[in-house]
Amino acid sequence: KKLGSFLQIHTGVGDTDVVADKCNPILLKNFLKLEAVSKIPVVLIHGGFPYTSEAAWLASVFPNVYFELSTPLPPTFLPALSRTRFREVVEIVPTTRIVYGSDAIEIPENHWMSAKLAKRALGGSLGDLVAEGVLDLDEAHQTGDLILNSNATKLLA
Repeated sequence: KKLGSFLQIHTGVGDTDVVADKCNPILLKNFLKLEAVSKIPVVLIHGGFPYTSEAAWLASVFPNVYFELSTPLPPTFLPALSRTRFREVVEIVPTTRIVYGSDAIEIPENHWMSAKLAKRALGGSLGDLVAEGVLDLDEAHQTGDLILNSNATKLLA
């Protein structure tokens, strides 16, 4: 591994030419088992939407796999940034391997809006976990920092 190097794999739908039944991240399982691949960080970008559970499972069982929850701005993929999706991911993937990305391009305001919506969704899902007694407030803050900042910083180091 070179400093800051990792493999990004676009998972899930996004472009109109994607064949939905061929983009399920679970199809990467044998590739991720390869010895050469197991030695480098692999980031599943877009979280496999609509195959979020499958991408999350891969990130939970392969220690070098990161789950990136990013999506274009609404209304196209608002469910991918929903409170429910964040909660599902936090419940499955080790929080040290979840990263957020805006997937916004060109217009700076798109990055801002995507980050704002993501923080709202993540905050809501972590708040629910605090209310249910699954996390305490400090753990929720730490989890938020990991997902929105520290994990990406570590990945790029």
